[in-house]
Amino acid sequence: MLHFPSCGGCAKAASCLLHCMMLILHVPAAAEALYRQAPTNYLSHLLGHEGAGSAFALLKAAGLATALSAGEGSGISSRSFFSVRVELTQEGDARVGEVAEVVFKYLELLRAPGGVSEQIYSELAGLSELRFHWRDKLSPYSVTTSLAGAMAHYPDKDLLLALYHVPQDYDPGCIHSFLELLTPARARLTWATRSHEEASQQPNGAAADTSAPAATANGGSSSSSSGTSAAPSAAVLTPP
Repeated sequence: MLHFPSCGGCAKAASCLLHCMMLILHVPAAAEALYRQAPTNYLSHLLGHEGAGSAFALLKAAGLATALSAGEGSGISSRSFFSVRVELTQEGDARVGEVAEVVFKYLELLRAPGGVSEQIYSELAGLSELRFHWRDKLSPYSVTTSLAGAMAHYPDKDLLLALYHVPQDYDPGCIHSFLELLTPARARLTWATRSHEEASQQPNGAAADTSAPAATANGGSSSSSSGTSAAPSAAVLTPP
């Protein structure tokens, strides 16, 4: 997905979301400049995967998360942001550092030899093309205004496929160059929680514990696991 929803800006966030963690990383703008290679589409596809061995499968099995999505968000013409959003359970809210660690461990697997796969890229391109051919019919006004805007960014021969984000050229070097940027040292972690709100409403002015588990520089956690289940083992993550 290329337009990443803001956790705090969601109109229904108060009713549908208790806890949320977002990792935001500064990257070159790829949606337009690298529309044929679509490296962020590929990474979004893998991070959003829910099958065995994925980051989300591990977090869900450990009872830490209920959803995970990722994508490139809007930026300026030369720079953009790649975000990973995890909707947390109550347990995950208490172990934010461990959740971030799992995401970065998965990215580390993708950086390893064989972590970028032409087969998966081809599958992504095929799914994107299928959605392009079978998308809902739009009004003439919507089609013409979208095409008119896209003509300022894409050449005529690629206009339709670029507008609807269909990957066209597999370039593992390009994907790896983006993976090298998705590291803990370059990340900003934002954490939205209702735990403090609930604690502040305790009777008799009971003190609320507002300490947040922080991700360490290598993606680890500085929080204590006392009273919680064991930390998820990154060993059950598998490369795609």
